[in-house]
Formats: sequence, structure tokens, C-alpha cells
Amino acid sequence: MSDKLIHSPISTSPTKILDVGCGTGIVTVTLAKQWRSAEAIGLDLTPVPKIPGRQLPSNVSFVQGNVLDLGKPGQEKVTNGEIDLIYSRLLLAGMSDWPKYIKTAALLLKPGDGWLEVHDLDWIWYDGSGKPISNDWGWLRLIDSECQKRGLEIECGSRAPKYMEQAGLVDIQTVAYEWRNSSAEDEKDDFMKRFSEYTRIEMPKLIFGFLEMLIEGKGHAKEEVEAWRRQIKTDLAPEKGKHWKFYITYGRRPD
Repeated sequence: MSDKLIHSPISTSPTKILDVGCGTGIVTVTLAKQWRSAEAIGLDLTPVPKIPGRQLPSNVSFVQGNVLDLGKPGQEKVTNGEIDLIYSRLLLAGMSDWPKYIKTAALLLKPGDGWLEVHDLDWIWYDGSGKPISNDWGWLRLIDSECQKRGLEIECGSRAPKYMEQAGLVDIQTVAYEWRNSSAEDEKDDFMKRFSEYTRIEMPKLIFGFLEMLIEGKGHAKEEVEAWRRQIKTDLAPEKGKHWKFYITYGRRPD
């Protein structure tokens, strides 16, 4: 996004960085290489997989756990008030309490110059004029309903500034980028052509898989589920100007 991963104006010599929901750890490693002075910790609910041939920088470590438990007594890896940067991306499927997450993160940051940076989406699609086009998509309304039952938020991207303000963070900034659903033929840049192909092929699969997880055991007929799969593919078909929004929000813990 804008050719840079981190938008926060963090210290040039940070000592501790936390990557929340690190997945494979690829971003944790990137952050560790960018800031050699810092211990870069990747945190995830599941173990970070061992990737054959990957050599981790000496300043990288991985922890299995829930960010909502950090800072509590008996948890020594990360303590309140010591982190220069907390970073998270695409936590929708795993974050059941966004206000609590932001408040927990705020306490973990260094007073005065610790930054929280959140990268996430709103599950609202727009046409080329900026008009919402997904309000009547039945499968999306079903996802929203099931997410609400679990405390998940499909508009977590645009809500991050409010939660940061409620947690007492200051100097809050938000940048919104378009994640386009255009075809490769509509893109001029080679990277965007490849990205468009990825979005066309993989995004319907990922979203349908998420829907299947949400409705598992709810008694839906196979025919009904298959109809949703087809409709997701239809609704997300490439179209010039079609997009959803990817929000990058960052804020600082005051003194």
C-alpha cells in the first residue's frame, strides 16, 4: 500500500515490535529486517508453521496466544508500556472484541512514542462511482449476521479510528485504499495485473470458505450452500471500478 508497509512515524531505533495475528510470520520477518534494533515478536492463536529453508533473523520470535491476554500477570513475554509498534492486518476472522483489542494494545505501547497500526477491510463493495453495490447480497448479509453472533465485525476497518480514540490514543490518522475487483485487462501496472488475477481466482474461494465455517452445523441444505457459492462468484466477478476499501489506521499512546 503506497509502497510501504508501516505508515506510523515510529522511532528510528525501536526496541520491541509486536505483529498480531502473524499467520506464517512473513510480516514479522519483514519488520525484523527493517528494524534490526528491535525484537520482533509474532503472535498468533495457532502455531506459526515451520517453512523449509527459511532462516529467521536473530531478532525474531513467535508466540502462540491471544492478544487479549497480553499484559496480564504471569505473562512475561510482553508487558505493558514497552512496545514501540503493534501491527495487525486482516483480523476479521479472529478478533471477537475489537474495542478490547485496541484498549489492550494501547496499554502495551510505550507512553509517548508507542504506535498501534491496524490494517483491515470493510466488507462493503462499491462501483466505479463510489456507490455501494453490496447491500442486497444475500450471502454477505448472512456472513454479517453470523459474524455479529461471534463478536466479529465486517466493518472493522473504518471503525478502528473510533476504537483508538476511545482507548485514549492520539494523533490518529486513517488512509483508505481501494482493493479493486477489476480485470487484469483494466490494469496497466504488471503487479496490479497479477493482483487482479489473484483477486478474481482466490477471493471468492476464501470468502466462501469463511461462509462455510460460519454456518457449519446450522442445518443449511447442500443445494442452498452451493447456490451461495455460485452467487459469491457472480457478485465478485471482475468489473471496471468495482472495489472494497482497505483501511490503514494508526495512533500513538500519549505521555
